[in-house]
Amino acid sequence: MTTLLGAGALIGIAAAVAFGLSMFDEFEVALARSPQVERGAAAPVAQPEASRRRPKQAQSDSEAQARADEPATEPAAAEPPGAAMDFAQQEVERAEQARRQRAQAEETAAQDRRRKQMIESEWRERATRQARQAIVVVMYSTSWCPSCVAARSYMDSKGIAYVDHDIDQSESSRTIMRRLNPRGSVPTIDVDGTVLVGFGAGSLEGALDRAARKRAGI
Repeated sequence: MTTLLGAGALIGIAAAVAFGLSMFDEFEVALARSPQVERGAAAPVAQPEASRRRPKQAQSDSEAQARADEPATEPAAAEPPGAAMDFAQQEVERAEQARRQRAQAEETAAQDRRRKQMIESEWRERATRQARQAIVVVMYSTSWCPSCVAARSYMDSKGIAYVDHDIDQSESSRTIMRRLNPRGSVPTIDVDGTVLVGFGAGSLEGALDRAARKRAGI
């Protein structure tokens, strides 16, 4: 009886030891599978949410410290004296270029004015010539008057168109001449309303030019 009890106790102890070893092996396997717990180290204790957040003041202090740790920016190096001289030279060159451009513009404007004046002068001369060719001089004369002879000769040589009225041959011509020249002297020359008493080449040319410009509207 005693022997049977001893054998049963031994069997129970052996079973308990085997169960304990089995439980220990399972614990080691679970411990090895856990990434957060190292063997031989205590499991980390979860911290409250409030303790994991840094206060804003602490963050500000940290950022200020980080900025303070940044290397200071070196000041820009001063320009060498040569750079200032180059800048001054560039300003002088720009001013000279602007002066040349103004002078060129003024010369171009002056050339344009001269060209315009030349064109206008040529136009006036052409218009005056055309108007002058259309003028017909009316002369009241006699056959025996030397000045009348000279007037006819001059107008013939210059190609001046004229009409000659002999007052000795025409009473009506003598009447018209008396109205233009009450003294009745000859020659009496009518140039588009300008009456010349006597003959002079300069006076005749001047009267023709004035009449031509008037006709051309110049």
